[in-house]
Amino acid sequence: MLRISFFCSEGDAKSLNFKGIFKNLSFEKTIFLDYYLSSFEVSFPIGVSLRLDGTWFNLRKVGTEYSDSVKISSSISAEASDKILQAKEIIFSFSSREKTTNQLLSHSETAKFQLLLKTLKEQLNAQTKLNILNP
Repeated sequence: MLRISFFCSEGDAKSLNFKGIFKNLSFEKTIFLDYYLSSFEVSFPIGVSLRLDGTWFNLRKVGTEYSDSVKISSSISAEASDKILQAKEIIFSFSSREKTTNQLLSHSETAKFQLLLKTLKEQLNAQTKLNILNP
């Protein structure tokens, strides 16, 4: 599992974290976006979306973890991943039962977000199948 954090360190409220998983048997590579928020900020988390150059992508929520903070994990489709790398404008959106909050990423934040995703994809693509030999 590969992790790359954005905005602040992993687990801090309002941080975003890319995570990539390589499945050895199927060669499947999946990218996730984890969003952390304070457990006091939200009544019930619904999910996250990205607006990439005017087109909204609803990310499929795959998990919610509750502790000192709330972590929402969402899978990123190959199409959304490619669009993120090409986008000139990125808006991150979080929805709960009470409200939706949109965050426009600055030009430098967009560039960093894209670089982190590109780096993660390169690391995932460099992974090779692990061969296990029984003695």
